[in-house]
Amino acid sequence: PDGRRSLRAAPHLHVCGEHRIAPPPPHRRPPLSAATAARSHRPAGAQRSFAASFGAGTRFVAAPLAAQQQKNKKKQPTLAERTLKRFAEAELTEDQTAKIKELASKAEPKIAAARKKAALTAEQRTAMNAARKKATDEGLKNKALRDAVQAAGKLTDEQKAGVTEQRALTLEFNKATIGLLSEEQRTKAGVKLPGTKKKKPENK
Repeated sequence: PDGRRSLRAAPHLHVCGEHRIAPPPPHRRPPLSAATAARSHRPAGAQRSFAASFGAGTRFVAAPLAAQQQKNKKKQPTLAERTLKRFAEAELTEDQTAKIKELASKAEPKIAAARKKAALTAEQRTAMNAARKKATDEGLKNKALRDAVQAAGKLTDEQKAGVTEQRALTLEFNKATIGLLSEEQRTKAGVKLPGTKKKKPENK
């Protein structure tokens, strides 16, 4: 009787023979640390704000990188800038400088259109540059030099027409700009009018 009263008083005990066996304690999770508890109870809005801030920070980092890459790209000098640099030693007057800029502004779009018409590939340019150097070293000039260069590039008829047009426009521009210089200025700049031949030394 005492045993039955004890079982009724402690129903959670199980009887095995004459021994009372207590059931295993229920599983309990270990206590969370303060930082983990704080993260688990973070509001949804705060989590979204963190994600938005992270994305904004990424954009802020990417923007300067893109700007730096754009800045690193070398800007091609204009025709006027290249010409003035070529005549740097000539000590141009303001009037000459203004005239060169005017001529360049008119010639540059035409030369660019002819270059686009030629549409030379990188491989063709490489082959033509190598052929030009070789032909120059061999003493070829004028038409023989041009033919050797074009043959190395394996140009189509349309490309040949574009190259010929570009050369004619460039020659016309050079004649016009160099023609603005005095003989003394040409000597200082180391240029001469296209088409002029060197004077042969007189035999005494």
